Amino acid sequence: MKKHYLSIVCSLLTLFTFTVSAPVQAEAALQVPDSQVVSEHIETLDDGSYFLITITEDISSCDTRSTQTKSGSKCMTYYDADNNALWDFTVYGTFQFIPGSSAGCVSSSYSINIYDSSWENSYASASKSGNQAIGDATFKKKVLNITTNIEDVHLVLTCSAYGTLS
Repeated sequence: MKKHYLSIVCSLLTLFTFTVSAPVQAEAALQVPDSQVVSEHIETLDDGSYFLITITEDISSCDTRSTQTKSGSKCMTYYDADNNALWDFTVYGTFQFIPGSSAGCVSSSYSINIYDSSWENSYASASKSGNQAIGDATFKKKVLNITTNIEDVHLVLTCSAYGTLS
């Protein structure tokens, strides 16, 4: 019973710590002492705009003998062709895993930042399924109140049975 209680307390502490210190942008991750960037990649669009996708993990952990906890985030930042950030969408996940055996997502959430006033968020959600934290969002660009661009975002943050986020 003590192990179960300790596991719950550790999960809550990790979630609280991650929620307080979770970065919203990749650059902020380097300034948060208990997180690190795991990977970054760019997806370029035909018009020269691009998405920067960054996975960040909380490097503080709370482990019991058999179960370990890992928290992290996956952020998609949309840039125009002039390298101006327009908006970002981040999905956060907290996972418990038994090394080499299994992993499961225990909580998920999301955050949104809009940097260009011509863009707005019309939908967003976070969910969890198995070992995945899932975030979905829709962003719309409006010019003179007419929608000129729509971007649908689907982010999946996965934790392996070894605690690797992808």
